[in-house]
Amino acid sequence: MTVIETYNKYRFGSSQGLGPKTMAQLIRHFENPPKPESGVLTGRTGTHLIELQYLGPAVIKHYLRGGILSNLNKRTHLAIKNSRAQMEFELLSHIQNIGVNVPEPIAFASRGSLFYQTWLITRNIPDVQNLSTMTTSEPEKAEKAIVNLATQVNTLISHHILHVDLHPGNVLVDPEERVYIIDFDKAKTGHTKKHAICRYYLKRWERAVEKYRLPEFVNEIMRNSLEY
Repeated sequence: MTVIETYNKYRFGSSQGLGPKTMAQLIRHFENPPKPESGVLTGRTGTHLIELQYLGPAVIKHYLRGGILSNLNKRTHLAIKNSRAQMEFELLSHIQNIGVNVPEPIAFASRGSLFYQTWLITRNIPDVQNLSTMTTSEPEKAEKAIVNLATQVNTLISHHILHVDLHPGNVLVDPEERVYIIDFDKAKTGHTKKHAICRYYLKRWERAVEKYRLPEFVNEIMRNSLEY
C-alpha cells in the first residue's frame, strides 16, 4: 500500500509516510539539481546523496528530459499517466519481491499536474563500485560480478521485465560483492517473449562494451550466462 501525502504543492508517495519535516527537507534539495557527471558509463545523470533526518543516507534522483526538448526545459514532463518516479518506485518494489537486488525505494514526489517535475528517493548503498570501472581496475572481481548479474537478469527475463538501458555503468557492486542494478526509468513490463527480451539485453550490453572499449570478457561472460 502506498501512502500519499501533500506538502507545499508537492505530492509524495511512500510505503509508510514521511512526515512534514522529511518532506520539507526533500523539497529544499529538489530545487537544486546536481551537475551532470562525467566519466565512462557512470549511469544516467541527475542523482545526489543526502542525509535524511530519521531515514539516514538516501539518493535523490532528478528526472531530466532528454532529446531536443531538453534545450528548452530539462525538468518538466507531460503527464500522460503516473509520473516517471512513481512508476519506477512501484517497479523497484516489485523487483525486490522477485529477488533481484535494486536500491530500496523510499518515496517518490512530484509537483504540477499537466506539466510536472518529479523525483525518486532511494536508500543509499554504501561503499559501492561501478562495474564499468571495476572491469579494468579489478577484473577478477568484475568477472564474478557479471556472473552474479546474469543470474539476476535471468530473473528479470523470466518475469518479462525489460530494463531498457542495461550496461556496466548501471550496475553497482558492494564490498560483499553483491550486485545491484540501478536506473529502471522507462523499463517495460508485459508479455514480450523471453527470448526477445534476452536478445535486447545482449544487444544493448554489447553496444556499450564496444563503445566504451571495455574488456571483451565483459561480453563473453554475459553471453554465456544468460538463458535464451
